[in-house]
Formats: sequence, structure tokens, C-alpha cells
Amino acid sequence: EGLNYDQEKSHPRPGKRRPADIVEVDKDLFDFYKTLVRIRKDHRALSVGKTEFYLHDNANILSYKRSFGDSWLLIVVNNSSKADGVVIQKEVLEGATDLVNIINNADLLNESAAKLNLKPFEIAVLLPRNR
Repeated sequence: EGLNYDQEKSHPRPGKRRPADIVEVDKDLFDFYKTLVRIRKDHRALSVGKTEFYLHDNANILSYKRSFGDSWLLIVVNNSSKADGVVIQKEVLEGATDLVNIINNADLLNESAAKLNLKPFEIAVLLPRNR
């Protein structure tokens, strides 16, 4: 997508030669960053909103809510090399029962609490649908 890179040919020691390294864009990572930028632009609460952090029994799970006006998003991060889950209490969800993870458009339905399973190092940005 318009990104061109020259092959790396230099050697750290003067006068030494080395084979050229092919430099390529990690398309998946680039697309992920584009998604994050789009989400931040689309949801003002992420840039100017109030931040509330939530504690969990698992130190590898970080979650916080960003709110601005009557809108909010809940960000949940699994900072572990293992898959893990977290229960998000109903009070945190402010009565929302239909959530979408806007990173991957996955639906999350809940009754009194939401059980969220995360892959290693996965991030979920949850947005209520029924508000």
C-alpha cells in the first residue's frame, strides 16, 4: 500500500560485506494499527474521556473504561502469553447486555456479568450496542 523499503545492505563494521536483508511491511500489524487509529477517531471518549481502572484477581488482565458524555468503551487487555478470561461485573457495564468488541466485531451477550475470554496478548475494546 504505497510503502517501499530499500534492502538493508550495510554492515556495522566498515569494509565488511553482508547479504542484503529483505525489508517487508508486516501487513497484519499495519492493518491492526489502522484499526486502532480508526477506533480512536470514531470514539471521542478514547481521547478526551474520563478513565476508570478496574482491579482483577489476575495481574495479567488490565481493564479500564473511558467515558465521555453518555458514551463509554471498556478496554480489556490480556498481558500474558497464555489465554485467559475475566468476568466483567454488571455495574461496570452500566446495564448494557449487548456488547461488541470493535477490534474484531465479535458480539458479547451477557445477563448479569460478562465472561470475556482473551487469547494471549489480545486486546478487546467493548462498546455497548443497546444504549
